[in-house]
Amino acid sequence: MYDKIHLYAILLTSCRKSIYTIQTLTLCRQKRGNCMGTQEKSKTKKPDRRAERSKRLMLEAMRELILEKGPSNISVTDIVERADVGRATFYAHFEDLPDFHRYMFQQLWAGIELELEASLAASEVPVGLYQSLIPSLAIFRVVAEKQIIFKRAVNTSGTYLADMIEPLAHRLEVGLKARELAQDSDEIPQHQAALFLASALVAMLAEWILEDMPETPETMDAIYQALAEPTLKYLTST
Repeated sequence: MYDKIHLYAILLTSCRKSIYTIQTLTLCRQKRGNCMGTQEKSKTKKPDRRAERSKRLMLEAMRELILEKGPSNISVTDIVERADVGRATFYAHFEDLPDFHRYMFQQLWAGIELELEASLAASEVPVGLYQSLIPSLAIFRVVAEKQIIFKRAVNTSGTYLADMIEPLAHRLEVGLKARELAQDSDEIPQHQAALFLASALVAMLAEWILEDMPETPETMDAIYQALAEPTLKYLTST
């Protein structure tokens, strides 16, 4: 379906982007202790309805502004004026604009995970083992539907797509364990293999988004599956 040069080019792109996203994830951990810093803070506090309402209003304002103005040049002033909250309210919840972007993407990804589960459950066509472990086709389709929001995540300072790597790798490992397919060895640890598959998918997503999605989700998934199959086959062998 694809010539070798095309596949090698995609693989090199994935490796280059994967290294960058993993480096970003590592730096983020060193700086914050965890890339999900905003979420971790919320776990230690009781739910505050007023705070949640303010954050919801700011998220809604951001989505409206992105649709109106595009993914660039949206300031804190734009957000608080549209949300009708004060700047002090913004900075009570977020350190700066990049911190808000990260929170926005975390909320987006949480919603996507729910959509993925619903999509897999509602599929009339039986979902294969590989897609059930790492639903790349469903992910490409959801990202295509939310292209403008994801372009913001890729273009702003900080590679927020990197936040997808560990949840995807964890999902894969949990799926393997549930199916009693856990495969591990000193040569290729399962966790490293899962991180490789997740980071390669995120790298391809980033490149696809930046190029304004010239290929269909189905084409991108076929390329990813062709590249990922050897590792998936290793992980699912008994």
